[in-house]
Amino acid sequence: DYPSAIVNASASAEGQWRIGVSAVEDQPKRWHALEQALRGVSPAQAEEAARDLAAAFIGRDTPGTPGWYRVSVLPVLVRRAVTAIEAQLSGRP
Repeated sequence: DYPSAIVNASASAEGQWRIGVSAVEDQPKRWHALEQALRGVSPAQAEEAARDLAAAFIGRDTPGTPGWYRVSVLPVLVRRAVTAIEAQLSGRP
């Protein structure tokens, strides 16, 4: 099995985000516009920002997964990543 989309995220204690996306396009890439948009936002706002900025990606079609689907799951993956990282930074389990 191959993933349809991968979001790699990290954040410093000062709120500096690094977001990488792979499996969506032919090559992995950083999502710089989203990194800037994530400063000081909640996970729900992060999902909305990702939805607004997802047009930066052109999803690749494969026999099992259409490109539009790869792009469409990015906002949810971003929300999950932001939620997990914020919990880790705040010391919550």
